[in-house]
Amino acid sequence: MNDEEGFAVRLAAMLALEDVPTHSNATLFEEWSLDSLQAFQLIVAIEAMADVDVPPPYVPPIFTVRDAFDYFLHLRAQRDSER
Repeated sequence: MNDEEGFAVRLAAMLALEDVPTHSNATLFEEWSLDSLQAFQLIVAIEAMADVDVPPPYVPPIFTVRDAFDYFLHLRAQRDSER
């Protein structure tokens, strides 16, 4: 399991989702079947994993596992550069 798949597994667990695909191109709204509340929870979970808070206008569109992982890496890098 690579880092991205491990991230997807952790994220799915935080959202209480079972049996969702963890490959890079897995779509969060179709394959993971996220609704609007879960999409919000997804953003909160990513920010919690990166240990940062981001105001809503600055959150990029997130449609796939790859988008979510890239956002997480961006937040973590930003956090590390500010410390």
